[in-house]
Formats: sequence, structure tokens, C-alpha cells
Amino acid sequence: MTRERKTVTREELFEQVWSKPMTKLAKEYGLSDVGLAKICKSLEIPRPERGYWAKVEAGKKVQPKPKLKKHKEGMNSQVTITSSPQSEANGGLAKRPIEIIPVPKILSRPHNLIEKTQAALKSAKEDGKGILIPKNKIYFDCRVTSGTSDRACLVMDTLIKALEKRDITVKIEKTDNRTRPKTVITIDGEVFDICIEEKIRSVEKIPTPEEKKKYADSWWWKPSVDYVPTGMLTLKILDFYREGLRKTWSDGKVQRVEDCLGRFLEGLRHAAVAQKAWKKQMEDRKLEREEREKRNKELRRLKHIEEKKIEKLTGQVNNWITANNIHQYLDALSEKTNDVEGLSEWISWARQYAEKLDPLNKPQNLALKESEIGYWY
Repeated sequence: MTRERKTVTREELFEQVWSKPMTKLAKEYGLSDVGLAKICKSLEIPRPERGYWAKVEAGKKVQPKPKLKKHKEGMNSQVTITSSPQSEANGGLAKRPIEIIPVPKILSRPHNLIEKTQAALKSAKEDGKGILIPKNKIYFDCRVTSGTSDRACLVMDTLIKALEKRDITVKIEKTDNRTRPKTVITIDGEVFDICIEEKIRSVEKIPTPEEKKKYADSWWWKPSVDYVPTGMLTLKILDFYREGLRKTWSDGKVQRVEDCLGRFLEGLRHAAVAQKAWKKQMEDRKLEREEREKRNKELRRLKHIEEKKIEKLTGQVNNWITANNIHQYLDALSEKTNDVEGLSEWISWARQYAEKLDPLNKPQNLALKESEIGYWY
């Protein structure tokens, strides 16, 4: 799957934004209109007001096209727009016909995972909302009450068999840090957690006359609530956060979860494509960061070596000047004080020191050596 990259200047994007609706322009770049709007905001490109193009089409008066302000110092004058994985994922699979996966009226020859789930639910205790919490950790992630457990098992049995028929693996994984096991789907190499969940409605509990009297003057007291099972089920892809992709399929006024298994399967396919694209994007970014760090590291190394060279050269020049100054000083000193006792010995030592100090006496040490470079990261 390829992802297009288009580089456009700030001025060009401004003209495009005012030449056609954002939704159409965003499709050309393989983005959502929200994503394109964020790019415009970062470049301080003004956009038409809401309803602008409807007014244009109706021949009504619209806001005049503003002038594009000069970009601020440090602001990019152009941007490279990369088509989003979500856009490609939807586009690549949108034309596939939705499969119909019929759910039978009764559970027959259940899948072994469903058999384990049924056994776990039978001995399960209820939490504060009436949701069954089995002790056994080998069961499908089924967050339902006793009233919908049979229906949930029938739906999930149909789904598991349909997935495995299409070479999509389903397994249950125990977890140490969760109260429930994970139901793991592997599709096209991508892994997702799924569950079926019943919606629970909370209703305010009507206090008794005794409670009303007891807490009449208590500002902190609030009526408790009762939790009422609705019997409405939802299929979910858990912990999946790709913009623009669906993650839940629920009972509605007309629709039932049983009617959504084909769309749920298609949603898993979209999720797998988007997940692959996201991973590829993250890998590309990682490689870009590593390459950028490699370049920066080399620049730091070269800069460090240059600083060491300058430091050594400056030291050599200073030593050379100091050595020459010592010799000149000693010459002048010898002329005026040649009869001072013990001075000749001191002058001899000083000349030896100046000779050692003079870098020209050791030309083999003038260039910077590898051992002198030191730590530079």
C-alpha cells in the first residue's frame, strides 16, 4: 500500500482552500477535512466560513476573500502532506460488498470457546450492576447479565465460526492485571481485542420516607441509583484508536447485533489495514528520526573536532608567544644583571622551560591526534 506525499507552498494551499470546498480538497490530499483544517491552522491560512460554498452555489453574498498575511519568522513556508492511513484504509476496502453472516435461532454444536464461556457464566457471580463475573478465566470476553448470556453466546458462536472459516484466528488469553481474560482476534497479521457488552441503564432510586426524613438536612446526601439491564448488546473492538474508523456495533431501534456480524467483520478488515498503515508510518518516522539523529551526531562530532583543533591551535600560539617573550625578557635581563650571583643558573632554567614551551620545537605534536579528541556526544 503506497502513501502519496505532496509538497505545497503556503500561498498555493491558500489559493486552493478558497477555490473549492475543504471536503473535496481534503480528498485530493487523502486526508479528512479536519486533518486539512489543522494544517491550515498551523500555517495561519484563513478558511471560508461555515456555509460559504452553499451561499456561492445559491448566488448569495459571501465574505470577501482575505489577504494572506506574511508568514512569521520560523513558520514553514511550505508543507509536505502525506495521505492518512485511515483514508487509504477506507478507500481500499469501501467497495467490498458487506458479507451476510446469518445467526441461527438456537445454539447448535457450539465452538469449544463458547462451551467454556457457557460453563463459566453458569457459575458466575454478579457485580454491582448485575454483570456476570466468572471465576474461571477461560471464557469469551462477555460483559452481560444472566438475561442476555444465552443470546450473547449464540452471537459469539456464530461470529467465531465465521472468523475461523475465513482464516481469522480467535483465542482467549489470561491476564494478570485485568479481571477479565482477553479475547484476541488475529486478522492479516494484526491483533485486536474484542468483546460483547450489554448496556446497563442507571435510574435514580426513590428514597423511602424514613430516608427522606433522616437525610433531610444533609447537604452531602444524594439518592442512590439502581442499575437496570437493557438487553441491548454491543460488539466492540477494544483499545483501537484510529480516527474515522468504527469500533462498535450495537442494537438499535430496528437493528440488532445479529444483523451486524458482516459489518463487524468488515470493520476488523478496515482496522487491520489501518493498523498496518499506522505501524508503517511509525516505522518511517522512527527511521527518519534515526537518520536525523545520525546526521546530527556527525555534525556534533565534526563541530567538536573543530573546537578541539581551535583550542589546540590557540594554545600553541599562546605558548609560542610566551616562549618568545621569555627569551626576549631573559636577553634583556642578561644584559643588565650579568654579574648577579646565582642568576645565570636561573636564566638557564628559564631558557630550558621556554624551549619546552615552544611548540615549534616539537612539530610532530602540532596536529590534533585521535586520542586528543575525547568525548563529544
